[in-house]
Amino acid sequence: MTDKFRCLTIVFLITTFQLLYTFYKNNFIFAYGLDDTYIHLAIAKHFAENGVWGVTKYAFTSATSSPIYTLSLAAIIKIIGNKVWIPLVLNIIVVANIFYVSSDYLYREKKPFMGDLYTLILTLITPMPFLIVAGMEHTLHILAVILLLRAVEKENTLHILFFSLLSVAIRYESMFLVAGLAFMYIYTERKIKLPILMLLFGAFPVFLWGFISLKNGAFFFPNPLLMKSTLPSLDIAGLKIFASQVYEKLKLGMLLNCLMAWLFAYIFISKKAEKNLIIPFALLINVLIHSILAGNFIVSRYESYLVFAVLLHSLPFMGEKIRESRSLLLFAAALIAFFPFSVRLLAAIPLTNVCVKNIYEQQIQIARFLKENYPNGKIIAQDIGAIGYYTEVEMYDIMGLSSNEAIRYKHDFPALREDLQAKPHQFAMLWDDNRKMGLPWKYIGKWTISENMICAGKDVFFFAKDTTISRELQTKLQGFSDKHAELFEADYSK
Repeated sequence: MTDKFRCLTIVFLITTFQLLYTFYKNNFIFAYGLDDTYIHLAIAKHFAENGVWGVTKYAFTSATSSPIYTLSLAAIIKIIGNKVWIPLVLNIIVVANIFYVSSDYLYREKKPFMGDLYTLILTLITPMPFLIVAGMEHTLHILAVILLLRAVEKENTLHILFFSLLSVAIRYESMFLVAGLAFMYIYTERKIKLPILMLLFGAFPVFLWGFISLKNGAFFFPNPLLMKSTLPSLDIAGLKIFASQVYEKLKLGMLLNCLMAWLFAYIFISKKAEKNLIIPFALLINVLIHSILAGNFIVSRYESYLVFAVLLHSLPFMGEKIRESRSLLLFAAALIAFFPFSVRLLAAIPLTNVCVKNIYEQQIQIARFLKENYPNGKIIAQDIGAIGYYTEVEMYDIMGLSSNEAIRYKHDFPALREDLQAKPHQFAMLWDDNRKMGLPWKYIGKWTISENMICAGKDVFFFAKDTTISRELQTKLQGFSDKHAELFEADYSK
């Protein structure tokens, strides 16, 4: 049995078992574990069928932070038609390619058992089953990053430039890795031409999409980046707040801090072995910047590419050196450094199982309600993916993913409230009870899901703009919730 076949067999068995178990736990319902996946699908569907790059078919919206992934889905939909399972199948194919490419690293030793163990660890800790169920672009991002680092190792200039461009086109944060690699080329090898070309190729998709967005009335950066951005104001007070936030992130960021510690140990041992240190130092720079700007979480899809890339390049080498040294102290230190990854593994299993249930019971049911009762309605919402994919309603997204006005009114609730009052939208579905928003609308009721782990809130509150719609809305909500009482708890008391 070849190393590649062993590697793919292990990944196939683990992911198949996890996926079957997840869908079994959820009575074999099909749903993705994130509403964001449906944002990709909604934009891809409308672009393929109507030529409109938007969560709805009515207007351009820069609601995806990975335009190349959405464009890939649109191309597939154009060829085979609108199928909800396309992201799932695409992610499975991409994961197979990840481990096909990675098997050379994982099975570098003469002991196949160790390669099997490394494959098992990487599959579960990344965690690949959750990323597949999520149906997002993160597996494609991992593949592009691994191919970029492989090109650096092989010193293939054309591949380095191509995968610098592709990795940033998939996820903008890859620019930190490209910048780290460029810096290390300049610092260690005194190269100038290649680093400059890498930065230009990496920046190209950012500027291309920025130009397209601006031309269509949106912002230079995608709305999700603007919505989640935490850049400080450029005064003394703003910089002090930012420094304090960075300190808290680094202090509490157990997972990425241990990634950095793991990289420091790898660099120290590799230096003695006279290995090329461009990749580990570039990854260290990337992890540090990610920790500062994005924060640290035990289980988050955003740092999966870092977890996979760091462990792929260090784990087999470090494992070999630890066994050669036969040092109990070094082995104990490695176990301690690996502890957060074990926590990530244990947390990922229930998350994978529950996230599908959460999205199905909340977001999919809201979309079904709208499709049955208000197929062409005008609504205000906070989660827009499933609604945009399954219905043809017009939406005002108060989070700002698909509504530019909400981005402009970020944290300015009085201005946002005034804008909403002027809109012709009939009712709102919000995560909170409207105390922040302060809309003078009539409260209708709420739907509550159990065991929430992935949705923004376990409750969705319904509000009607005026009495002409409130009675009708409550009647239809009650009728729908009575038919689906096993999925969520409905409360229409005042």
